Amino acid sequence: MNVEQSLARSRIYDVLASLYLNQPDAELVAAFDAVAGTLAQSAELTGVALPIDEDVAALKADYNALFFVPVSGRYLPPYESAQRARRLRGPITHQVADFYASVGFDPARLRMDEHWQRLDAPDHIGVELACLSALWQTWAAAPAPEITGAIDFFTREHIRRWLPAYGDQLAQNAETSLYRLLGRLTRAFALDDDA
Repeated sequence: MNVEQSLARSRIYDVLASLYLNQPDAELVAAFDAVAGTLAQSAELTGVALPIDEDVAALKADYNALFFVPVSGRYLPPYESAQRARRLRGPITHQVADFYASVGFDPARLRMDEHWQRLDAPDHIGVELACLSALWQTWAAAPAPEITGAIDFFTREHIRRWLPAYGDQLAQNAETSLYRLLGRLTRAFALDDDA
């Protein structure tokens, strides 16, 4: 992978992370539209309708049902520990937090909704994607075997172990095209991430 590809990968993960960590608004949808066409083509996704033209209120309702409201019937806890071990704040959460510390990634610096900040859950899908974004950006600035190793390790031990299935579930549970596409892209890029 070259510097340009690494920066593109960082941007992809940054946009995906933002969609998981923030209530949708016009600015976030526009940022997604700006990269989604390229993402869909590179991930060979068919039937993708862009730009996203759904009402922001409908997007917010879908976001809340998917990520906040357990009784919605469509709720998908956005945490690795919940998906892999069926429990929050267990060993997986601590492994992820330890990894962040080892690579100098600080989730507290991320732009995210206040709700996620208060929960302080390092294994939230958006935080994990933001970490990958930061690692790819770091690699682009100064390619080094240690960074490549960190990307490989985190992808192998965490990302690939739950994001493909989570992306599938999200695509099935979502009522809006934005979150269906987010699920499909999450799956595609989790399976494709190679340093």
